[in-house]
Amino acid sequence: MSVIADGNVQHEYYQILIIPTLVIFLAKGVDFILEKLDIFNKYVTYLTVVVSVAFMFSFGWYIVRDYYSIQHQDIIYAGIAVDNLTPKDAKVIAPYGGDTTFLYYTNRQGWPVFDRSFKDYKKAGATVIAFADPTPEDLKTQNLFKPIIVTPQYAIYDMTKPTAQGIIDQEKN
Repeated sequence: MSVIADGNVQHEYYQILIIPTLVIFLAKGVDFILEKLDIFNKYVTYLTVVVSVAFMFSFGWYIVRDYYSIQHQDIIYAGIAVDNLTPKDAKVIAPYGGDTTFLYYTNRQGWPVFDRSFKDYKKAGATVIAFADPTPEDLKTQNLFKPIIVTPQYAIYDMTKPTAQGIIDQEKN
C-alpha cells in the first residue's frame, strides 16, 4: 500500500475498501506460513513474520509522520481563539487551503474552504469566518463584517453583524 501525495489523508474514502482486503490477505498469508512449520524452519518463519510486521509499521509511520506535524502554530492559536470567543453552536468558515486541520482546532462545524459567496455561506448557516496567517486580502473582510479579534497570527469575524459596507454589498448581490 502506498501513499500518493496527501490525497489519502484528506480523502480517506479511497482506503475504506482496500485496507480491509489487504489485511485479510496478509492474515491469510501469515496463517498459511505458520501452518506449514513442518515445511519451513520454525525460527526463520517466526523471525520473518515479526520482521515483516515491524518493517510494515516502521515504513508506514515514516511516510505518514509528517501529516501529524503542525508546521504553522498559528492555526492552533486561531482555533483556540475561535473556540473561546464564539458560541458553541457557531458554524465556522476556516479556509486553510482545503486542509481540515484548522477547522478541527476550532472545535466547530463548518467549511475548510472559501469557495462560494458570503451570501451562500450565510444561507448554509455560517456565523463566523476565521483566518490563520491572514493576508491583506483576508483583512478586507473587516469591511464587510464586524471583527471579533484581529491579530497578526489570526483574524476572526462575526458574519451575523455586517458593517455598513457589508450591508451595501449584500444588497447589491
